[in-house]
Amino acid sequence: MNLHFNEVRYILKKCHFLKIRWALYTLLYYIGALLTTALDGISLIVLLDLIIHGFDGNTDSVYLQAIVAGLKELSIEPTFLSIYWVIIGGFFAKSLMSWFVSAFEGSFLAIARRNIQNQAFDSALQGDWEILRTMVVGQYVGTITEEATNTAKFFLAFIRAIYGAIGLSFYLFLACSISIQATLIMAFVGLPCLLLLRYIFKVQAGFSDKFVIERQAFYSDITERLHSLFQIKVEGSIDYHVEKGLQHQNKMTNHEFAVAYLQAAVSSFNGFMPAIVLAAFSLLAYWTGASLTNFTYILAGMGVIGSRILSQANIFAANYGNMVTFSASIAPVYKVLAISRAFHKELIQKKIHTVRLSEVEYAFSNSSLIPYPNLTLNIGRPFFIFGASGSGKTTLANLISGVYNPSQGEIFYIDENNREYSSFRYKPKVGYVTQDIQLFRGSIRENLLSYNEHADDDMLWKYLQQAGAEVFIKNLGGLDALISESGRSLSGGERRRLGIARVLAAEPDVLLLDEVTVGLDHEKKAELLVTIDKLAEELVVVVITHDAMEIDNDYIIMGK
Repeated sequence: MNLHFNEVRYILKKCHFLKIRWALYTLLYYIGALLTTALDGISLIVLLDLIIHGFDGNTDSVYLQAIVAGLKELSIEPTFLSIYWVIIGGFFAKSLMSWFVSAFEGSFLAIARRNIQNQAFDSALQGDWEILRTMVVGQYVGTITEEATNTAKFFLAFIRAIYGAIGLSFYLFLACSISIQATLIMAFVGLPCLLLLRYIFKVQAGFSDKFVIERQAFYSDITERLHSLFQIKVEGSIDYHVEKGLQHQNKMTNHEFAVAYLQAAVSSFNGFMPAIVLAAFSLLAYWTGASLTNFTYILAGMGVIGSRILSQANIFAANYGNMVTFSASIAPVYKVLAISRAFHKELIQKKIHTVRLSEVEYAFSNSSLIPYPNLTLNIGRPFFIFGASGSGKTTLANLISGVYNPSQGEIFYIDENNREYSSFRYKPKVGYVTQDIQLFRGSIRENLLSYNEHADDDMLWKYLQQAGAEVFIKNLGGLDALISESGRSLSGGERRRLGIARVLAAEPDVLLLDEVTVGLDHEKKAELLVTIDKLAEELVVVVITHDAMEIDNDYIIMGK
């Protein structure tokens, strides 16, 4: 099991499982587990004593003596029947404790899954964009769903493995009280089996690691193709993308088979061990010259307790095997949880009327610095940024928005009192309509409220009117009209206008429009430009486009 304990500890801390209350819950769980084992084992041994030896008031059994003393303390006559009912009570109490143990396990798994998934999703959204912009979405989705769930199962398997070890230790103690010699025989014949199990777990860990790698790649492949479904339909390349989307399935399935077969081998030891133990007893009888019938009580006691020992050993082995299987999910979950959080910038409360860029340069990773001209952007007239693809237009918009920090130079936001705020420490209220407008499945109202949950219907209609989207939204059925995922049920122009209305709902001071005129005919483009001019009367508006157009506004051409 290739496990880095620092990663495990980090996940536990990040998901709030190193707090004192969880230590207390776990301690109660192990107390309950120990009581369950004790009540079960002692009740079985006392029942076995009664069946084989009966009860005449005198007994050499430590456990019977304890029950007799307890009954006398309660002024109850110790008889076969009264002891029999004590045994029944022991089994009932064991059942109640078993319920508590199982309820804890189920609750822990649900809470652990929730906490890990919540923290992983929050980490992805709160992370530094410099890191997140290269993320493989499918892998992140797989990590937040499947791998997070498996990590929760890993922690539960660890807790249950310790429970199995506790139970195994106690039943071994009970076995020693019946016959130390027989217990040593069981331990002796069990040692080679444990060594074999250790080897199986090692092989299983290797297949589990390979399986998770293939599973992550599978999530990535199918996510990309589901996002590009329209393009695939248009191209007619369905068979090709079906093949590519499922290219990791065979390897993933083969690794899954291997893990399942090895897990089945571990489980089979539960039936294999009694045969080895019984054979060892026959050899013991042969070496001592005794008859197997002389071992009746020992065989009976070891048979009953031995079955419990094997059961606890199987719990330990099965859960250790689960730890091996699920341990491969630890690394991807840790990778997401450990994403550096974006630096918190204080929101500027005053209205911004000017954005000024001073000697700004930016570099991606180790690439050379991209210089940008000194610019001053004001309310009153939209500012246009022209340029071919790859010329740095969108990067400039990201710098203005504050998502990127300049590698050199500085950006200032200037409020109505002419106070300057540095983009390294502050951020304005920004509305950003990106090139690929991402709307969400649901109603028009839900999409608009995602940016301003306190807006009433009158305000929402005002934003739609400002964006030139009022008419087509009414034709769709109003604010309660439903749209599909990513807004695929809308045309390109409708998505853009709804996207603008959505960012206007945030009541921004700076509005960035990235390639919002792409694909529009001359008439629709003219209408959108009129809308942009009106918005610029109250906002600092920046329009990024590679469309050649005649405008009566300030502009720069990137790449020249």
